[in-house]
Amino acid sequence: MTDSILSSLTDLITPSLLSQAASVFGENPDAVGKGLSAAMPLLLGGIAEKASTPSFASTLFGMLQDPKIDTGLLNNAASLLAGNALSSGPSASLGGSLLSALFGSNQNMVAGALAKFAGVSPATASSLMKFGAPLALSVLNNKVRSGQLDLSSLVRLLTNQKSEITAALPAGLGNISNMLDRGTAAAAATATAAKDTGSSIWRWLLPLLLLLGALWLLMQFMGGDKDAEQPVQIERPAQVERPAAPELPAPTEQPAQISSSAPSANVYFESGSAIVPADASTALSEVVSYMLANPGSMASIAGYHDRTGSADLNEELAKDRAIKVQEALIAAGIDPSRLELNEPLISGAGMADEARRVEVIVR
Repeated sequence: MTDSILSSLTDLITPSLLSQAASVFGENPDAVGKGLSAAMPLLLGGIAEKASTPSFASTLFGMLQDPKIDTGLLNNAASLLAGNALSSGPSASLGGSLLSALFGSNQNMVAGALAKFAGVSPATASSLMKFGAPLALSVLNNKVRSGQLDLSSLVRLLTNQKSEITAALPAGLGNISNMLDRGTAAAAATATAAKDTGSSIWRWLLPLLLLLGALWLLMQFMGGDKDAEQPVQIERPAQVERPAAPELPAPTEQPAQISSSAPSANVYFESGSAIVPADASTALSEVVSYMLANPGSMASIAGYHDRTGSADLNEELAKDRAIKVQEALIAAGIDPSRLELNEPLISGAGMADEARRVEVIVR
């Protein structure tokens, strides 16, 4: 199977189709053409990039076996522009599933980047992606059927053509790796993936957890009630080998606190990126240690951005960064119910890094 997937897809975009799409979206034909010329390699580039991930490859192959795929789109792509075809029906459903598998919560960010590149509205950019997704599935479905490809053969085909596809991506669109959803469907899966890949968090967290556990046991042994039938709890200031301390307040039923001051942390991201930086584990170490040792503590998480550029895109990027930090804390063992996501905040005047940070405050 030597036919170019990208050529098979872009050949569907005829001048007549562009004119019809421009009329439907209420945009300049040249801008729509520029948007589609970027959207097609963007979609295929994302597919080729994630094809090496077994879970995504399996999901994609399952989509291509779905009988609801409209093979007639290869001869009549304009049918997607009729009525509500982009928002309802089998093609829209499958296309939406592909976009979610590729970009996840980053879809608005991707649409914004495409809109800025092509000079169309974010709504039109989103429609162009919804238009291209079912066409990409139909082209791939045709390759699978005509070439009698199985899952491994499909992955090889995408891998072999990846360089051609990515070379067609416009330089002004941005880095496709930053656009793809690198997370998993659930926080538990994120934690498992982080552990399986030997992430930097676990490299320092596991020894720290063991040390904290040993310290806690030592404190309970030395300062707890010696009556084995009573729960391990300090009911009064210890009287053995310690001077009396009558000025201390009466003990409460709050859990023992290893640290007296709640910490905060800042995680700084690269410009335009929501990928968690390599030094995030170091930045979050004090927060993780404190929250593990203080089960009653809570943490608020907020992403910052500046006033330059699109406010909507800035807020979306700040929110995505905050979600990534939340996932990192969950992977480190913090219960999701103890983490509160705040609305994105505008950074005040100061260093540029401050507008690219996520702030974690423990209380």
